[in-house]
Amino acid sequence: MNGTRLKKIRLGVRPASDKDLKELVKLNKIVQGWHAETYPDRFKFESDPKWLHQFFTEKIEADDAGVFVGTANEDVAAYMFFSIVDRPESPITYAIRRLHIEHIVVDPDFRRSGLASALIIAAENVAQDVEATEITLDTWTANTTAKAAFQAMGLIHERSWFAKRL
Repeated sequence: MNGTRLKKIRLGVRPASDKDLKELVKLNKIVQGWHAETYPDRFKFESDPKWLHQFFTEKIEADDAGVFVGTANEDVAAYMFFSIVDRPESPITYAIRRLHIEHIVVDPDFRRSGLASALIIAAENVAQDVEATEITLDTWTANTTAKAAFQAMGLIHERSWFAKRL
């Protein structure tokens, strides 16, 4: 997307509502397609729209989770959903409350527009409101584009997860 076109677009972020369900399902196809193509033994190529509606409705209504949408001229062009995770103190670690971003997706036509950064800022604001001390997210090893974007937004690669298929 070129800079001239972006100047004409009004970007925004707001909490999602049930009126956004159709757009959330549509945007989910983007991230779902990438995951299914890259990891076909783990992710479904098609998700049941009714089940996705229910899934997003539960996230929107939950006390310990949330969904935000990124808009371009009032049209939904991105979303993020997250959970608030409380880990109690243990003999080894301190107690911690974090906001964990489970999904973030931007319509390809609006990538590099600032919508993902705006969603991360919204997550930071929610984290402060709920007294979380950090924001976390994870991304798949193959998703080099997302990793570069997250680092550019100030997130640091702090941990790696290893798996062995059985």
